[in-house]
Amino acid sequence: MKYFLAILFFIINFTCIGQHLKTPSSSVIYNQLLQLQNGNTVLYIAAHPDDENTRLLAWMANVKNYRTIYTSLTRGDGGQNLIGSEQGEQLGIIRTQELLAARRIDGAEQRFTSAYDFGFSKTSEETLQLWNKEKILSDLVFIIRSTKPDVIIARFPKDKRAGHGHHSASGILADEAFIAAADATKFTEQLKTVSVHKATRMLWNSFNFGTINTTNDNQFKILIGDYNALLGKSVGEIAAESRSMHKSQGFGVPMQRGDITEYFETWGGSAPKNELLDDVASSWDKVPGGHEINILIDSVITNYNYKIPSNSTKILTEIYSKINALNDSWHLKPFKLQQIKNLILNTAGVYIEALSTQNFIAKSDSALINIQIINRGNIVVKITGANLLNEKLTLDAKVLPTNKLITFTKKIVQLNNINTSSPYWLQRPIVNNMFQVATEDIGKPEDRLAYAAKVNLTINNVDFTVNVPIEFKLTDPVKGELLQPLQIINNRKIELEQHVLLTQERKKILLNYDIIDNLNFKLNAGDNLIKGRRTTKNIPIDNSNENKDYTAFLTAAKTEEIINYDHIPLQYFEKISQTKIVKELIKIKGKNIAYINGAGDKVVECLKEMGYSVTILDKEKLIHEPISKYDAIITGVRAYNTNAWLVNAYDKLMQYIFDGGNLIVQYNTNNNLGALKNKLGPYAFDISRNRITEEHAKVTIAIPTHLVFNKPNKIVATDFNNWVQERSIYHAEKFDTTKFIAPILMNDTGEKPDNGSLIIAPYGKGYFVYTGIVFFRQLPAGVAGSYKLLANIIALGKK
Repeated sequence: MKYFLAILFFIINFTCIGQHLKTPSSSVIYNQLLQLQNGNTVLYIAAHPDDENTRLLAWMANVKNYRTIYTSLTRGDGGQNLIGSEQGEQLGIIRTQELLAARRIDGAEQRFTSAYDFGFSKTSEETLQLWNKEKILSDLVFIIRSTKPDVIIARFPKDKRAGHGHHSASGILADEAFIAAADATKFTEQLKTVSVHKATRMLWNSFNFGTINTTNDNQFKILIGDYNALLGKSVGEIAAESRSMHKSQGFGVPMQRGDITEYFETWGGSAPKNELLDDVASSWDKVPGGHEINILIDSVITNYNYKIPSNSTKILTEIYSKINALNDSWHLKPFKLQQIKNLILNTAGVYIEALSTQNFIAKSDSALINIQIINRGNIVVKITGANLLNEKLTLDAKVLPTNKLITFTKKIVQLNNINTSSPYWLQRPIVNNMFQVATEDIGKPEDRLAYAAKVNLTINNVDFTVNVPIEFKLTDPVKGELLQPLQIINNRKIELEQHVLLTQERKKILLNYDIIDNLNFKLNAGDNLIKGRRTTKNIPIDNSNENKDYTAFLTAAKTEEIINYDHIPLQYFEKISQTKIVKELIKIKGKNIAYINGAGDKVVECLKEMGYSVTILDKEKLIHEPISKYDAIITGVRAYNTNAWLVNAYDKLMQYIFDGGNLIVQYNTNNNLGALKNKLGPYAFDISRNRITEEHAKVTIAIPTHLVFNKPNKIVATDFNNWVQERSIYHAEKFDTTKFIAPILMNDTGEKPDNGSLIIAPYGKGYFVYTGIVFFRQLPAGVAGSYKLLANIIALGKK
């Protein structure tokens, strides 16, 4: 029997912080003029957030002034999270926003394909089997045909030098897309909206990472360490700021100054000799009327007055009219129109905000929107109207007085016809590791202007519309003014309280859920809590007639979650909420568990469901309080990478083990996330990068008589069935087999068995355990065998 709650559950995406129209400095405006002048495009392709070469992107966007686009095949959903417990789609939302934050710094644009990051893959063959290769290739071809880059650059080679399967697959797909985009017989359905395109050349940006050096003196190379005086930063400084936005991966880096050499190998088209864009004409010269426009832009640049940027506004409006009159078939027309609109507003000193009086508005509620606009220059600016959430704000044309803030207010009451704020790529189920996105959304990083005010302005007798994201403004007593995008939410959510329900031997179980009315939700500045009317209920379920290994999913709907970190906008999203019912008897020995939080996981919640009493050990408790009362102490994932103070607890923890305690260390890393400079256990071992990536990989119980497979639960081969994403990561190696027991062997297809996923060392009266087994994924997924195995590890030494 299966039980279903006929309810649906959602998760919502916020657009970027501070996307209202800021007025930049006059030197930045001049830099924008130089970018308007350039009409060339470069497309950079890799596999994940953080794969991009931010130095090269920053150089192309801010020194060469190319339109620079980074396409990541995935949103990084299958990776690990240094800053919290989010995994899967939630982690993909975080990394999407981290990429967008990075692009706001380095000046490039962001694109994605439909590929879902299913986790680490060792070969491109496996990767392209698990993804829909033709669909990803189609996405890349569409991005190429729609942006028409002059040069395409792949980050990774097409072989094992790439590091792993997603990386090498991105190189393979980039090279194939370069060819297919120019072939009128490929993906012909796209030709209704885009035309074929042949880039001048296809390059591979070779690299020197750690022990892998793919560069050589025969490759084309350029120096990219330029200093941009207009921005007051070098390429290396911009790139470091950009890369440091990948905080969920711990990729903060120091700033680099001076010459930087980049290397390239030509895969297709003509090889460059002096510049990346050798033999490539500016796009202004390729479009009828473009040459005249380019002359006008040169004139603006030559006569630009840093003290009075508004002296350039009049000629910029003339340029706008001429660009607007160009043939719509020119692929850069929308991009250049947006650039010129920004320049007109920036030189004129016009500042616009569209502010909601609430952060969260339920669809049955109304919205009060204020447009605030100020003209801080000496140019005549008229506001002639606005459209707010599909409702017109009708007003007489009004000349904006100089340096006086003007506010227009509109109450919006027709919100039921507006979609909720859910990321477009999560609005349909993921199928075979692919997001199901509509054709018009291919490549789009997010729907940032879903809730925008369209403000109509007239400057120098030229009419145009400015899109201004609707935001909510709050003032934090410490952080000051904060802006978050408006969120349209459902009127009610129904949220299941338990993600996994272990039924054990109970004949009657209760599934608890909350009904929350979202009317009049508010975001409090002090604590960022959402308030709503909450009603708690439960569903009794007869559990007496099911088979022992029975599991069931209970699906609920219309629930919301919030992702809140300082470096990205608040993320509010909808998703399917489910409770997995596990009808398996999980026996435990010992009761009191201490848990030391690491980078973030959901293991504590699962331990409590198993029946343990869990105490969180922070620095003060661990250093200053007695710990002998705990039956086991477990460190969260990467706890030693994220808690430098743990080195000071080493002696106390070793004494705890010697006196009969059980210390269980979940995986840590020995890389840029934090090299381990202190010992973890009583005897030495190293942490490798070895991992078992196939969730169905062969597992051999090497010592079937060991306690870890027998008490209090009997562990057999079938307990390793139905695991998710992977088996184990960051294995132990170089350990003394006279001190450590390695009772499990694992191996991916075609590889030798590895014994480092679980090592156990008796020490005094207790035990030390290091494990790379991904309990942090298996427990929240309701994998019964992982519960049994962890219970047995905790029970080591218990009578």
